[in-house]
Amino acid sequence: MAMGTLTVLTLAGTTVMTYTASNTKTAARSKGDETTFALSEAALNDAMSVLASPTNDPLEPTLLPSTEATASTTTYENSTVKWWGTLDRSKAVWTISALGLSANPAGPSLAPIRRLMTAKVFVTPTVTQPLNNLSWDY
Repeated sequence: MAMGTLTVLTLAGTTVMTYTASNTKTAARSKGDETTFALSEAALNDAMSVLASPTNDPLEPTLLPSTEATASTTTYENSTVKWWGTLDRSKAVWTISALGLSANPAGPSLAPIRRLMTAKVFVTPTVTQPLNNLSWDY
């Protein structure tokens, strides 16, 4: 009877430990996914800020790097973001790609977590641009 009870308790304890370890890994991976997604969103915002700057012409095809190989790269808290874009001048549409890369929580020898976002940004050209400083209107 004691051996049967001991066997059942051992199996239950092993099952609980395996379940807990599995949930810990899943939670760490989920956190890594969310972090990397937020990083790629930040990279997309970086590219959009370049297009939205009043000193830049958003219809200039060389305004953003054109490929991942030439992408702008920034490091945030031991993670990397890259962004680049291509302009379809006939439609006045930028296709911006943003890539977030962060370390895999399952181990440093594993491939990093990658999240790629793509956005289409429509450029509406204006004939006149408002002045940046309204004091010049006086």
